[in-house]
Amino acid sequence: MQIFTDKFISNLEPRSKQYQKGEGNGFSILVLPSGTRTFIYRYKFQSKGKMITIGSYGNTPPLLTLAEARKRFNALHALFIDGLDPQAELAPKPVEPPAKLPDESSD
Repeated sequence: MQIFTDKFISNLEPRSKQYQKGEGNGFSILVLPSGTRTFIYRYKFQSKGKMITIGSYGNTPPLLTLAEARKRFNALHALFIDGLDPQAELAPKPVEPPAKLPDESSD
């Protein structure tokens, strides 16, 4: 396993098919044939393999720096360590309709 550095990531050459390299604990980088490098988090939750896209590598927003990707990965991995499914925690929560207020004109 390789510890990611900017030099390591920059030297990942695109191939005819996508491939990935892992750093450990599910923190990986997916290299697409186009040359795009995308940080991902791979993990198993309740015996199901799951993946979360963290973001694409680069120095210009909205692309991520390695430091920002690692920070986001650590937050996701902390949820997993706490026994939660990070993917479910990221999903939008349903919004409850507001409680009906009493009609003020019925006095």
